Amino acid sequence: MNVRFTSILFRLACVFLCACSDDTISEVPSLDLSGDGRAIDTSPAPETQSDTDTIEDVQPDVVDASVDATPDVFVCKDNASCDTKNPCTQDWCNVGTGECQHTPQPDNICTDGDACTVNDICTASGQCFGAKQVVCNDNSPCTKDSCDKLSGCTFEPIDASCTDNDVCTKNDACVVGVCVGTKIACNDGLDCTEDSCDKNTGCSTVKLNNLPCDDGSACTVNDLCDKGACKGSNINCSDTNPCTQDACDKVSGCFSTPASAGSKCTDGNACTINDNCQDAKCVSGSQKNCDDNSVCTSDSCDAANGACLNLPVVGVFYCNDNNACTTNDSCTLGVCTGKILQCNDGLACTQDTCGANIGCMYLVQDKSPCNDGDACTIGDTCFTNKCEGKVKTCEDNNDCTIDTCDSAVGSCNFTANDGYYCSDANACTTGDVCKGTKCSGVTIICNDGNLCTSDSCNQKLGCVFTGTPNAPCEDGDLCTTDDICQQTVCKAKPIVCNDQNTCTKDSCSKATGKCVFQTLNDTNKCDDDDLCTIADICLAGQCKGSVNACDDSDPCTVDACNPKDGKCDHTKKPNCP
Repeated sequence: MNVRFTSILFRLACVFLCACSDDTISEVPSLDLSGDGRAIDTSPAPETQSDTDTIEDVQPDVVDASVDATPDVFVCKDNASCDTKNPCTQDWCNVGTGECQHTPQPDNICTDGDACTVNDICTASGQCFGAKQVVCNDNSPCTKDSCDKLSGCTFEPIDASCTDNDVCTKNDACVVGVCVGTKIACNDGLDCTEDSCDKNTGCSTVKLNNLPCDDGSACTVNDLCDKGACKGSNINCSDTNPCTQDACDKVSGCFSTPASAGSKCTDGNACTINDNCQDAKCVSGSQKNCDDNSVCTSDSCDAANGACLNLPVVGVFYCNDNNACTTNDSCTLGVCTGKILQCNDGLACTQDTCGANIGCMYLVQDKSPCNDGDACTIGDTCFTNKCEGKVKTCEDNNDCTIDTCDSAVGSCNFTANDGYYCSDANACTTGDVCKGTKCSGVTIICNDGNLCTSDSCNQKLGCVFTGTPNAPCEDGDLCTTDDICQQTVCKAKPIVCNDQNTCTKDSCSKATGKCVFQTLNDTNKCDDDDLCTIADICLAGQCKGSVNACDDSDPCTVDACNPKDGKCDHTKKPNCP
């Protein structure tokens, strides 16, 4: 509303009030607002008034009726004084005329103050208009839907019949605006089924698997669901006692009764035989005899399976195989074997044989070409009652073979002398023994534990420990430093602990390697390195002395101690009487 129109209204109000003072009401012109906010008189014009007359033309007469009631006309000075807070108009001040202008802003977003409209927008006339009414519908049969201009949609609960569209409920009814039904119970009473209800199809049952359950029997454990049925594994009622009879009762569980006296059992030791039950206990029988009468084996019995263990004896190599035709009998892998005895008396015409019970036998042959019966000799000829032939040599110079010659065919046989002590001619091995046909030993470790030696092994000499002078080492003393090898001995310099304080006893801790400074008694004499102090003694770990005043009792001298030599200087005061 512009200033001019406001002024017109104010004047008309004054005319109206003045006209009513004599209890009479004067006729007031009818006004209308034009698009630009100006007031226009719409009442019938007087006959004497021309068509161009306006309300302003008659204002002088109205003003004359009550001059004192005319207010001052508002004149704007800036845009802020014209602001009507209307988002649908642009408010500004026409400084030239002093009138406020309010230009409509169509299509501006605004709010019409009505919560029941949406998409509010400014019109061409500068008014805020809600383009669309809010539809209030919560799709519930249990509420009355409406809209309040201040608060918006309201849903008032009502009492009414309803259905919640759920077959898993019954007795549906509206409760505080919500359709609620009572849940039906789906339960078949079985542990191994899962009962549920689908709101569309109703109750359903699923047979479960591998879930814990209880089949009601004390004779089963680990009960699990199997295709909807509860099944358990039979409980093991064994008390591990072979002299009891074990059983199970479905109600009370496992129980045992003693077996008959003398019943066979096993005491858990397979090396006993004829075990039998006595008073529900298994009494061990006699021990199994596993003695194989061989000095080459250590005989024992395996308690787990009753098998006799005849293990080769370690370190026993000499035995008797009771065969007079062998010599140097020794144990090899638990068996006593000997080197075949060569029966040859060296006589040309004797037939040399060997009997297992008596040993070598020599039968005399006539002078003639002969055969000593030994294919391991060649060119046999009888001479002076002797059949002489050249013995075939079967020697491979290997201590780990038993060298023999097959007297039947004359071929050499080299049998592995396994387990026989030998020498592999290597001073860097020990415990040399034949393994198959090879002599091998365990490599010795050359370590004298001395960091100042280089340890090595010479195949001819054995361990060699060579000094490593100037090599870093560790003498194991935390109170030494700069450890270094001198020939084969680790030597080091002692750590010097000196805090330059004569009132402490300086030492190094063997346990930590750190310096320890122990405060001496306060009565200990010391030297504070000050020549002008006397009677220096330790006080609280510090050396302190009494200052030498050098007083010569002469008031005419200035007494002082010379810090360079500690001597007293007595300088004469001038003009001293």
